[in-house]
Amino acid sequence: MRIDGLDQFIEDLNAAVNGGLQAEYEEWLEGMGYEFLDIVQDEVIRTKTVDARRLLNSFQKGDQENVFSMSSGGLTLDVGTNLEYASYTNDGHFTIDPSKN
Repeated sequence: MRIDGLDQFIEDLNAAVNGGLQAEYEEWLEGMGYEFLDIVQDEVIRTKTVDARRLLNSFQKGDQENVFSMSSGGLTLDVGTNLEYASYTNDGHFTIDPSKN
């Protein structure tokens, strides 16, 4: 019996077992982190909650306020910001009491 592609399939499985799949997971995980940062930045721009671009810039990997941590074996990714006022912006900061207009 001959199965076309069987040798390549077995070779690919061996590569996956020997760390190739782990590298793919790491790349996928990092890509998801960048995708999330793009979504957050788009939302900050859409809602016009940018304060001198500090909040917007804190959602970039490498910014001093940014959180971008990964682990690979358990597929953990933490993405966010340590900017002190980000949670107030997220929850809707008001300078007046919204119930009193």
